[in-house]
Order: sequence, then C-alpha cells, then structure tokens
Amino acid sequence: MIDASHVISQSDRRWGQAILGSGKRTVASSGCLLCCLVMASNAMRGTNVGVIQANEMILGAGGFAGSGLNFRKAAKVLGLDQVYVGQYYVKEAAAAIANGDLAVFGIDYKEGSSSGLSDADHFVLGVGVDGSGSWRIADPATGLLGLLPQTEKTIYRGPHAVICEMRILTPLGGVVANA
Repeated sequence: MIDASHVISQSDRRWGQAILGSGKRTVASSGCLLCCLVMASNAMRGTNVGVIQANEMILGAGGFAGSGLNFRKAAKVLGLDQVYVGQYYVKEAAAAIANGDLAVFGIDYKEGSSSGLSDADHFVLGVGVDGSGSWRIADPATGLLGLLPQTEKTIYRGPHAVICEMRILTPLGGVVANA
C-alpha cells in the first residue's frame, strides 16, 4: 500500500518550517503524527493531500490546540476513522494491516518526553509485517521505510524505546483504495 516513494519526511524543505497548527512548533520539530495521518489518508483514500494543505484543513476544523493535534478530529478531516486504540495489541494491529488498514504507533524513546496524547514522543505509520514478524513502518523522522521488531520493548533510536500505543485507522465509509 505504501512504498518508499510515498513516505513523507516531516523535515522536507517544502513544509518542515511551517507552523504546526496555531502553536509555535514546526512540522519538522513536532509534525510526525500529522505526517503519519497524511500518508495514511493518501494511501487508503487514493488522494494526494500535501502536509501544508492537511495542516490548514485540520486547523480550520478546530483540530489543533496550539501545536497539539486532536487525533480523532484530524483523522476525520482527512477521511479516516480511528477504529481502535490500545497500548500494544499485536494481533489486532497485524490483522488490520493485513486487511488493508494502517496503524499509527506511538513510541516512547526519550525519558520524560511525551506528546500530550500518551507517553509517546514520536509516531510512525505501521504499513505491514515482514517475513520475520517485524513491523514495516513509514517513519516521518527519516522519510524512509524501516523495520520495528514486534516486541513490547524494542530498540528504536534509543536503548529503552517502547511502543506505548497503537491507533488503527480505516477510511471513513470503510472503502480502502488500491486494496
């Protein structure tokens, strides 16, 4: 569903310095969740919404508190529905991804840092599972596809990173593009 050409980097020169929502942070510094939602929307709905356009649409719909993103409202603005939220439910997320849905993984890798939604301080988009059982992810911090082991405690940009939340997304109306 998502290949390397569809992965969005939050630091891209076209939008990295744009203000996130109505706050003081930029997309480059704090826009990983926004970029995950844009990638998911474009992949699942067959659209080509840009990061700046999505930022403006969500802001216009009241989906930001400063630079803080209201996940459910932002997802709906982009034509997505959050159908499941949990801490770490591998079977549910793997089944959803195999079914054409996508999952946003909140990752806690910096002690004492959080997003305001949970202990997560970075978000990646789960796009598949490889043959070894690792999650295939689209990482807006790097703008690349990568792998993340399917364990509760995993090494990801730090020695003690933990996947602390999963949010499974489906298109509003239940129709997956290119499925």
